[in-house]
Amino acid sequence: MTGHQAMEEGDLSRPPAPVPGCPACTELAIRRDDARVWRDRSAETDADVLMRRHLRAAGVEDMHRQGHRADHGEAGL
Repeated sequence: MTGHQAMEEGDLSRPPAPVPGCPACTELAIRRDDARVWRDRSAETDADVLMRRHLRAAGVEDMHRQGHRADHGEAGL
């Protein structure tokens, strides 16, 4: 993967942030926080991957990355 490809796919060096008010995002954020408490890096990474997939499926990944609030319901976990 080139640096350009990595930029197109988003910044993977930081965990995705949940969209406020989204039940799926909230569930995944809780799952990630629990994994951090238990120092389970694998589970933490899994939750990050699932949240990125959810955001991409919901079509809010770009808006979310820019910090805009989006109402996307419960689209794909």
